[in-house]
Formats: sequence, structure tokens, C-alpha cells
Amino acid sequence: MAQKPHERKRKQILSKEELQQLDKDDLVERIIKLEGHNKQLKDILSKSNTESVELEKKARRSFDFSKCHYRRVLLRIMYFGWDYQGLVTQDFTTQTIEHHLFHALIKACLIENRETSNYHRCGRTDKGVSSFGQVISISLRSKHPLGLQHEQNSIDSEMQYCKILNRLLPDNIRAVAWMPIPEDRTEYSARFDCKKRTYKYFFPRSSLDISAMRCACALLVGSKDFRHLCKMDVGNGVVEFVREILRAEILPVEEEGEELGSKDFRHLCKMDVGNGVVEFVREILRAEILPVEEEGDELGSKDFRHLCKMDVGNGVVEFVREILRAEILPVEEEGDELGSKDFRHLCKMHVGNGVVEFVREILRAEILPVEEEGEEPTTMYYLLIEGNAFLWHQIRCIMGVLLLVGQGKEQPDVINQLLDVDKYPRKPQYNMALDVPLNLYHCTYELEQEKQWVYGKDELQHLIKHLQNEWTIQNIKTTMIKDSLQVLEAEYRKMCQNDANEKCDERIVAYADCLLQGVKPRVYTPLMKRQTCSSLEERIEHYKKKRKEVDISETG
Repeated sequence: MAQKPHERKRKQILSKEELQQLDKDDLVERIIKLEGHNKQLKDILSKSNTESVELEKKARRSFDFSKCHYRRVLLRIMYFGWDYQGLVTQDFTTQTIEHHLFHALIKACLIENRETSNYHRCGRTDKGVSSFGQVISISLRSKHPLGLQHEQNSIDSEMQYCKILNRLLPDNIRAVAWMPIPEDRTEYSARFDCKKRTYKYFFPRSSLDISAMRCACALLVGSKDFRHLCKMDVGNGVVEFVREILRAEILPVEEEGEELGSKDFRHLCKMDVGNGVVEFVREILRAEILPVEEEGDELGSKDFRHLCKMDVGNGVVEFVREILRAEILPVEEEGDELGSKDFRHLCKMHVGNGVVEFVREILRAEILPVEEEGEEPTTMYYLLIEGNAFLWHQIRCIMGVLLLVGQGKEQPDVINQLLDVDKYPRKPQYNMALDVPLNLYHCTYELEQEKQWVYGKDELQHLIKHLQNEWTIQNIKTTMIKDSLQVLEAEYRKMCQNDANEKCDERIVAYADCLLQGVKPRVYTPLMKRQTCSSLEERIEHYKKKRKEVDISETG
């Protein structure tokens, strides 16, 4: 019998272009299969969630919440969202911030369940997005009865909410601080009472035109209709797209001296609200750590009359001398220098494999700084944007357009065109910026003028150490990649210099290319000449018809 030819395994994940080539029947078949897979996954997750809920219920049966005191608090949560599917709990995954947060809250018996906790979140962050300043409002179990909760002694001796939660949360989700909500404001909400939200979007300079991006940013400030700079969520009833941007700037990520300039220093002072001080923005003109220089601290010609025994009796009246070299050096033992040494105590001896000779010659051993160069393509910047509230994917859409401006593909004035919804009623099709660099940095509340965030000193110390360790590992990885890049770029430059017959850019600069999602076309089409999406009015009409069809099917 003739053997059948080997059948290639069908590719499971198709690109957008490949999907567009399929006919209707193939697409329907794929959708049916995907819906079947989704149902299977939903059933598995539902079963898993049910089992975990039952286990939690069994663990809490002995705890009588009816005998507990509760207090309303604001709780500041920090998380790195790179490995999560967003903040909000979802039906088909447990990899959300809220899932882990409520798991910890319930397991610690700080709340009985989500439904009775009066929970509100400040900002809804999407898949991949991080936050240093996320704030939630919630009712937590307290040691103290309601009438005594706002006495300073009760606050100082309250349950260590952050410490309790951090023992149960994953390492990349941390409770940072909490703030008591006054008894007469029980409905105070992290979402509705937030006065300002601040986001940062980090990116490398690469070959971007920072000046052009800054010009474009200036056009965002004020109350504008941002329907073309967000993802319109008409299906969920969002039909109003005017939002006020209070501040939009492109700033460098400062290593030292980051406190220079006008900043809000409420967290770096003792707030004197009792004496009417409610404004904490101050301008720092200069901030440096300098050594206390002694006379003659540097090499060169100096007057050493105070660093000698003056011998005026013998006619010595001139004390300027030139020091050519001054160093503190170790007293070297024999064999202290580089060369052939016996390293048996500075290795793991592998005698079992016959290694009995441990003399090796070290030709060079130095500790050197990793040199940073000024305005290199790897210099980091960030978009700082502040507003009262933001639309779905608004900042990532704004950043997507700013990157096109920085690449020179669009002029800064394209922002004005996208904001002119009368002249351009339909949004042009374009790609958002990547999710990973976005960070909900800070949420501002009027309550902060009368109350202070409560930090646990030991817990804060633990968190700082943890983040320093994380920084070390991530920065080592970054430095290793950069070191490899420098070697490869040097080889590439040599090839370009030696190849006189072929035109070749001696330097490749593509650091920011990955920040714009989607397929990159060979020929660029300007934004305002692209295909457009449906207008707001068309979307509203579409959803009206859709709801009408649903109502008819349900009544029929």
C-alpha cells in the first residue's frame, strides 16, 4: 500500500493578513472551534474557582464576622502588571490583580467577602499596565470600636494591614500604605473622590525627535474631545468623550537631582495644615551632595603652612609646595599582585574528577564603572500626563500618535486635527502604544490635606529591600544586553566601513520600534489619509439596533 504523504500540521495562530485571506466558511469554522475551546476553559476555571471558594468558606467557618469592628480606609496598592491580565477580576482567568488582592483580604479575614466590603478602585488598569499609586477604598476589620478609631493611639495600634496582606500577596503586588477615612464620610470613594490621576509612560530616546513630541504634548492640555485619541466604549454606555488634561510633558528620567524644579513636596516635609499650610509645591533650584573640602584636598601647588611645622627661625617663610601624587595604598603581601596563584580556596574543588592542581594565572582584574554617555539612544524619557479622569486606552492612543510624531512621520499639529471632531468626525485607524511601559503613578485626594498615609516602618524597609533586589536583577540583565549590543554594533560598523560598494547606515537605532503595536507597512500612510472607523453617531445607532434585536428575541 502506498504510504500517504506526510501532512503538515496546520498552523494554529494566524496573522491578521492570513485571516483576511480565508473565506467565510473557514472563518466560521475557526470561530466555532475557538468558542468550543473557550467554553472548555471557562468550565475548567469555573470549577477551579468554585473549589477555591469552598475551601476559603471552610477555613472561615470558625470566624464570626458579626462580632468584629470595621473601619473605612484608603489603601495604596503597588503592582507590576507585566504578567497579569489587568486589574479587574475576569471570568476566564485568575491572573488579575483583584483576584490576588481579594484572595489575600478574605484569607486574612480582613473582609468577609467582596460584596459587603464597599469596595471602590481609583483607576482601572488594563493587561500589562503597572501602578505605583493605585488606591482603593474598602471597609476592613479593625481592632477598635467606631467611636475610638480616629484617635491617634488607635491608628498607631491598628492592625498592620500592609504587613498582613503582603505575607499573602505575590511578590509583584504590594500593599504600601493605608489612610483612615473620617467617620462622617462613610461614602468616601477612591474612584469618585479622586481629584487627579497621574500616569507615566516610559520610553528610550532612540532616534525620536523629543522637541517635536513636546510640541505635540502642549496641544493636549485643556478640556478637549478625545474620541479620536481613545478606544470608544459605546457598547458600555460611554458616549461623552470630553476630558480635561491638566498637564502633559515629555521629561527625562533623572538619575541624580530629580527633585529639581517645581514639585509637590507634601510627602517630603512635615505638613503644617493646622497653621493653614495647604500648598506644598516648591521649586528646588539646586540640589547636590558635595564633599567638605579641606585646604590642600587636591593635587597641585598649595600653601601648606597649616600642614607642617613652620621653621621660621631658620628663615623658612615660603610654604607653597606642589604635590604631584597622593594616594592611600594597601600594604601588599607577597603574591598580592596579579599573576600565578593557588586558587584552591577561591573555587569549588573538583577533586572527584581528578582536578588536583589549582594554580591559575590572572592577567587582569579590575572593577570598572559602566559608562553612560549623554544623550544616547538608550537615554530614558517618560510622558507625564495628569487629568481628572481618562478614557479607555486614552494614554496608549496618545502615546501611539506621539511616537509617530517623534519618528518624523507626523507633524505635531496632527494632535489638533485629531481633536477637531467637527472637521474629522471619524477616527483614522492607527495602532496604540505597547502596554508594558504605562504606570498609574499617583492618585490625588483632598483627604490627604487632613489625614496622613500610615506606613509600617519595618514593612516599608522590607519593601525597599525587595525592590532594590528586583532592580539589581533587572539592571544586570539590561547591562548584559547592552554590553552584547556594543560588541555587535562595533562589528557592524567595521563591515559598513569595509563595504565601499554597498550603501550602509553605520549605526542601527531601533530601540523604540517595539513600542508601536501592529504590522508596520512598507509605505507609510499619513494618519489623516487612512481608512477611518465608524463615527460616534454611527456607533450609537449600531448599538441601539443591536439592543432592539436582543429585546425582540427575548420577548419572542
